[in-house]
Amino acid sequence: MEPLFLPFFFVAGALIGTFLTTCIERLPFEEEDFFYEEEEEPTEWYYRIPMFSLFLAMPLYTRFKSLIPASRCPACKKRLPWREKIAIVSFIMLGGRCSGCRFKIPPRHLFVEIFTGVFFVIFAMRFGFTIDLLVSILLISLFMVATVVDFRYQIIPDEVNLFGLIAGFILAIGRSLYWTANEFYLLKDQVITKPMIIELLRENILLKDGSLGFATSGFLAGAGSLMLLYYIGTALARTEAMGGGDVKLAGFIGLFLGAKGVLVALFWSTILGAVFGVAILFFGWGIKEGGFTKFAFGPYICAGTLLTLYFTVDGMVDAYMAFNGLILTLVTPRQEMFHEVI
Repeated sequence: MEPLFLPFFFVAGALIGTFLTTCIERLPFEEEDFFYEEEEEPTEWYYRIPMFSLFLAMPLYTRFKSLIPASRCPACKKRLPWREKIAIVSFIMLGGRCSGCRFKIPPRHLFVEIFTGVFFVIFAMRFGFTIDLLVSILLISLFMVATVVDFRYQIIPDEVNLFGLIAGFILAIGRSLYWTANEFYLLKDQVITKPMIIELLRENILLKDGSLGFATSGFLAGAGSLMLLYYIGTALARTEAMGGGDVKLAGFIGLFLGAKGVLVALFWSTILGAVFGVAILFFGWGIKEGGFTKFAFGPYICAGTLLTLYFTVDGMVDAYMAFNGLILTLVTPRQEMFHEVI
């Protein structure tokens, strides 16, 4: 991509980041909103299916309407003009304060706008004007909200996961229909037999990367693997080992990366989570519960996914193999020295 376009992507990212800060401030639920009243609890059989009940119930919890009202200062309730809604502009012109009561805007608003703009530029340089760039922009935006909210409240809003699921399925269905229609158009002057039609549909709807079959298998692999870890971890620790939001997040990521891609992303997410988890334990961060320390895992899922998206699935597998080879190289001489001493 021409460097001339990069400032445009940074500005676009910063402006989208302004909306993302609104999502971050308004979407998280209060604790009581996470539970049904007894008389409202769904009784349909499909709500009792372990994994799918998480996804079927999501529309019941969403609060997209909370994003509609105009932004106001949380202290004096003054309606904010455009220059105060954009944190970067506000910090330059007003020192990051409300022009009415001088209430200080949280620095996280500025960081969200800057990081969103920077990530837009990085992925624009990587993919150029392609569908992969649009997918990256969508995922960066959703991940920004999920990451900040998960760090602050240790929840991932259902609005984020539901939007990702809908967008992922629409993209997969759209690709499959486009490829199928294009294949039929190219064959318009030929005699098309029934076996040809079956093979064409199988290839474009089930087998191609980005097809509906590719997305569905990714959804099942992502959500299913974390659901399995949830049950195993909960049984061993005798406390909830993982939030349902992480399962939903992995599910919609699988729609975009496929089964192999989401498993690679989750593997690297686990590595990142383990590394930072050690720091969290060392500094005493996280939430203490039942003798365990809980911390947000969603941000590391997002980080692992962006790394996989940027460096490709095969690139991340090669990185693991190179890292594993380095470890073996370092360990083998020590083992030989140990045997010589014996």
